[in-house]
Amino acid sequence: MTPCIVFDLETTGLPPGRRARDGDWHGRIVEVGAVVVTGDGWVVSPISFYVQQPERHLTCWRARP
Repeated sequence: MTPCIVFDLETTGLPPGRRARDGDWHGRIVEVGAVVVTGDGWVVSPISFYVQQPERHLTCWRARP
């Protein structure tokens, strides 16, 4: 197996039935993570961090389920 780095992005997504062109509502990246997978298949060096968001995005009524 070839060693590789695997990335994962967590996003806010979009509300059902809406598209990015509908006003200023866009999915946003809120967390980034990554791990290294060795040639032997071991997962090592995990890392993750949150992406700071403006408060107006976090308290917007459209961000609630």
